[in-house]
Amino acid sequence: MRLSRPKFSLAFVFAATVALTVGSRLVEAQTRRRAGAPTKKPAPTSPSTAGPSKAAAELLGGFEDGDFKKIFDNSFVYQAELGRLRAQNPQVMWPQVTTQYFESKRSEFIKPPQRNLFSIAQPFTYAQDPKETALTDLLKPKPSWKILETRSLQPEMDMSGTRRAFSAVYVQLNYKDMSAAPVFGEGLLKQTIVSLKFESDHALFWSAEVIANSDAKWQMDRPRITSAQWVTTLRGSLNIGYNILGGAPPYSSTTRCGSYQLENMGGVAPDPSGRVLGSPLEIPRSHINIYIQYTELPNNQFPLSCSLVVRDANGHEDTATFVVPRMYAEPWGGFCFVRHPWFEWGQAIPRPRAGCTQLAELADAPVSP
Repeated sequence: MRLSRPKFSLAFVFAATVALTVGSRLVEAQTRRRAGAPTKKPAPTSPSTAGPSKAAAELLGGFEDGDFKKIFDNSFVYQAELGRLRAQNPQVMWPQVTTQYFESKRSEFIKPPQRNLFSIAQPFTYAQDPKETALTDLLKPKPSWKILETRSLQPEMDMSGTRRAFSAVYVQLNYKDMSAAPVFGEGLLKQTIVSLKFESDHALFWSAEVIANSDAKWQMDRPRITSAQWVTTLRGSLNIGYNILGGAPPYSSTTRCGSYQLENMGGVAPDPSGRVLGSPLEIPRSHINIYIQYTELPNNQFPLSCSLVVRDANGHEDTATFVVPRMYAEPWGGFCFVRHPWFEWGQAIPRPRAGCTQLAELADAPVSP
């Protein structure tokens, strides 16, 4: 006789997760010992601000220490899926199911995330993967943090139609200096407050968002080139763009690639976003683009070393260099270069990100091809 696989609704999935939470964490003991993490006590069964506060500290500690086990244990999206997988298997297989699922999520967690840092109003609430939230960008530089307060929120309806109780844990993040600060908007972040939302009954992370108007930026007296992009088009033009933080606008720039002094050949014209294009020219905004009419450079010119120099209104300069491996980025897109430390953090990537066929580091000193 052939047995059909049972189907589970989202509501049933969560019910199964609740029923299995305490037992599942006991079964995970051997996995925890292997990871060197202590066995976590069961979360409270009634809404409480103490549970979410403790879980938030463990979650942040996981990001801080690079301990994915702490993130895994305190995230609703992982624990709910783990409960679903266990419900489909006999209990004797739970250790194997747990280990396989944990390892698959840990390997995914270290990959570059595709995340949206801005909150969008929804008629319902849904659990987020921690790596897809603003926490990934904000915590990679390893800021100091402290929990300011924890409060209960109004119950909300989730995607399955279940009404849930939630708590918000407000956390302040502080970045000690500009060398350890993430790019945030048009500056380097000095301080901000993040709201971590937890499902109250089981003290599991649900979502995160940056509190509006809570951020403070570092004062940057000198300009800093954060990224550059080399894009060729089928219409016979070359676009070299780069982004600047700090300094006093307007800016001027000089770009040299090998023996070529690159200048805008078509005059100055605004692009659809209103930015002024061209170089060497005075640029009032923090993004500089050079549009160049070109004849195809011979292959023996590549790899081609390029140097960018930006000057602000006070005469302060910044220089960055990169090496273009070939004329065209195949099969489409361009070559993108990002400066340290943002290159290691996966930040400050030129937009549109999809245009970056190849990503490399933007260097401070001249580099050899």
